[in-house]
Amino acid sequence: PISTFSFTQFPSPLELELQTRTATKWLPPMSKKTYQVYILKNRMNRRFIGKAEDAQVEYTAHNKGEFKGTKAFKPWQMEWCSDQLSRNDALRLEEELRHHKTNTPMLESITHKHEMGM
Repeated sequence: PISTFSFTQFPSPLELELQTRTATKWLPPMSKKTYQVYILKNRMNRRFIGKAEDAQVEYTAHNKGEFKGTKAFKPWQMEWCSDQLSRNDALRLEEELRHHKTNTPMLESITHKHEMGM
């Protein structure tokens, strides 16, 4: 049967909640991609902090001069690299590290806490 909808007839709050619950069951699954956060350091003690699906590939690309922002400061060394993280966790960690990138003791503290699962 074809249902008709009248503009004067609004769904009740219970009907809205049920529609919302039903709709959320059909959302696509969250992305399974994982990311690594990494810290590169050059001989002038400049740091670059980034995230990538594969940090080793990004590291190689930085040293080949494929990124405009880091090309002039190569060669780079990998100072630190995280384990695989969800996108949100990687974004959060990257932002926290970038906030303190000139403060070496703070960077060491953050990376240590991250490695300990804190």
